Amino acid sequence: MNGTRSPTPPLGHYGLRAALLLGAFGLRALQLGRESLWRDEIDSIRFALAPWPAPLENFAKAGENGPLYHLILRGWLSLGGTSDLALRMFSTLCGMLLLAVIYALGRRLLGPRAAGWATVLAALSPALVWYAGEGKMYALQPLLIALALLAAVRRRWVWFGLAALAAMFVHVLSPLFLPVAIVLVWATRRPGERFPWPALALGAAAALPLAIPLLPVVLRGADFGHPVVAADEVVARLLSLWSFGVARPSDVGLPDWVADLAGLIGAGLAAWSAARLASRPATALLAWLAIPAGLLMLLSSRVPLFEPRYLLWSASGLYLLLGALLAGLRGPIRAILAGALGIMCGVGLYAQAAAPIRPDLRGAAATVRAGAGPNDAI
Repeated sequence: MNGTRSPTPPLGHYGLRAALLLGAFGLRALQLGRESLWRDEIDSIRFALAPWPAPLENFAKAGENGPLYHLILRGWLSLGGTSDLALRMFSTLCGMLLLAVIYALGRRLLGPRAAGWATVLAALSPALVWYAGEGKMYALQPLLIALALLAAVRRRWVWFGLAALAAMFVHVLSPLFLPVAIVLVWATRRPGERFPWPALALGAAAALPLAIPLLPVVLRGADFGHPVVAADEVVARLLSLWSFGVARPSDVGLPDWVADLAGLIGAGLAAWSAARLASRPATALLAWLAIPAGLLMLLSSRVPLFEPRYLLWSASGLYLLLGALLAGLRGPIRAILAGALGIMCGVGLYAQAAAPIRPDLRGAAATVRAGAGPNDAI
């Protein structure tokens, strides 16, 4: 110790962070009651509040998706009730915590400036905003996977195993993140450090309760109601979700290719960022985008399972790469690029807010109530 103290960060830094968090919370909170619950959200309540043996028995059922989410949600709803706001507020909390984890992971991999820009992009991300306002596991799953990856980068193996296990019982496709963890550990390995295969293998063993019962299903093939999606459409739909969100541009008078263009811009800028960095962390972030998508395409060749939201958690890798690009640029180029990305996010957010996306079950229920007679069977 030399007796010197590190300089205190300017108060403005804390003010900017507080403003960012308040703005991010506002974007997520504004949508909580705008649309009615839809079928999957109603199922979330139904599964969470099922009689006691069912939530626990679901942990041992092959192919059961989200038993841990429903168990956590049971406790949450017991405190806040079963209103739209109560159900969705849990996802909002997870979405806000994800911003903190993205910042911590970005700071570790890329430095504080890149982490700050990445957090701004994640705060404005139409996809993350949308799923932080939906009563499903698609806000909790990205949080748990990001926590597991942060623990792996920090070599906190107990926390890695716990977060990995939790993620796998929150969504059945969460094991797709394990190769990303391996690449990130390789990217952050110090000179002379032995590769921690035993620790990573222990984390991978958390997937066995899911993988063993599902392996026969994958080998013989199955149909769970998902359409077969070509590889180019998988890539296009993922990039569109990560960059533009869940809305169709045509719902607000724009051509639908706007979402595809946003996805191409996001992918191109991510590739540019990785090329500029030319580092192992940049390679790992590209792997975060590519490997899970490739594995899901391979899995879907036997059992069609693709939905873009299943890989929402990979979007964090895109925002980290874009954050690194903005941190590395200077002057007007950075201002123009930041403005363009902000406009792209703004258009996606507007499209999600302007046109209804979920089925209006609330309106349908009101219509039935209004027209029902005293002896009608409903």
